Amino acid sequence: MNSRIQVKRKLASVRRVEEISSIDETLKKKDIPGYPLNGKCLARIGGWTTLVEEGEFNKGDLVVFCEIDSFLPKDIISYLGESLKKSNIHKEKTLDDGRYGYWVSTKNINGILTQGAILSIAVLGEKVCDYKHGDDVTDILKVTKYETPLDGDCQGTKVPGFIRAASEERVQNLGECFDTYKGLMFFVSEKLNGTSVTYFIKDGEFGICSRTKKLERPAQDHHNWYWKIAEKYSLEDKLKESGKNIAIQGEIVGPNIEGNIYKLMEHELYIYNIFDIDLQRYISKSDMMARAMELELKTCPVLYESITIPDTIKDLLSMANGSSALNQRFLREGMVCVCDGDNGRVSFKVVSNVYLASKDKSLTLELV
Repeated sequence: MNSRIQVKRKLASVRRVEEISSIDETLKKKDIPGYPLNGKCLARIGGWTTLVEEGEFNKGDLVVFCEIDSFLPKDIISYLGESLKKSNIHKEKTLDDGRYGYWVSTKNINGILTQGAILSIAVLGEKVCDYKHGDDVTDILKVTKYETPLDGDCQGTKVPGFIRAASEERVQNLGECFDTYKGLMFFVSEKLNGTSVTYFIKDGEFGICSRTKKLERPAQDHHNWYWKIAEKYSLEDKLKESGKNIAIQGEIVGPNIEGNIYKLMEHELYIYNIFDIDLQRYISKSDMMARAMELELKTCPVLYESITIPDTIKDLLSMANGSSALNQRFLREGMVCVCDGDNGRVSFKVVSNVYLASKDKSLTLELV
């Protein structure tokens, strides 16, 4: 148990190309405008497979890998392959603060799944020799996580330091740590696709945080999802009555949020964490379920209360496929695995590749 490590998420890191594979010629002939396959091959890094230019990289090369949902600033785009820059594989975006760049996403091109972006190691400049496999270069390259813009009513300030961000590492990035988790018992819940939120009470003060902001209390006549949910579930009163400094973290789903893929008629809150602010730690999942019942709150759907995970990442990715508990007609985004042990918490997310590859998320796509 002492060998367990909680992995810090890295949006951009120095990695080694583990394999280069060719693309079937028959698939190249079905070239889709904006998504070129001619002159391309696939590079494998950890659990990820990414489209790159033929001859650009070789097995064993050190590169910079940027994972899904990374936002790449414009000054490093030149280190992508030339035709990839001109394609629609990565989406051009201008953020609210005026920054222009590319949003790295998943694409399914003629049945080929490409995830993440690979940049030449030269992007690290003159000190490139100072870097080694595994180094986190997220801040150095000014790569950030792309966040869906907030509702227009949402104004706010910096998230308080006593709140811990709920950001789970993707299973494909666990590397050797994954092997240390075998035999452990995990609580597994459905990963919902909405907007994350934190509701907290600290020394009598009630507050709400999105992933990036502590939100101001809006005017009485407002349409702010975050505060509407707090009112719907009487969260301010309930948390104050608890008599403890705690934070509840969850996912808001419903109309106008991420396309409302579950086809819900109104906004709903599903919690996935309760954080003890004074102790600066999450309470166990079993305790969370009990507290949620006391607070009359729903939790993210539980898939397994206690289970050992498969031996391979490939099998775990297959396990993530399936229909959503919120609407059986639609695919689930994936699952979150949590082990609360004597040496702390181990947690990671497993996003379904079937979900990522599907355009409409409906179950008309065969589950594989």
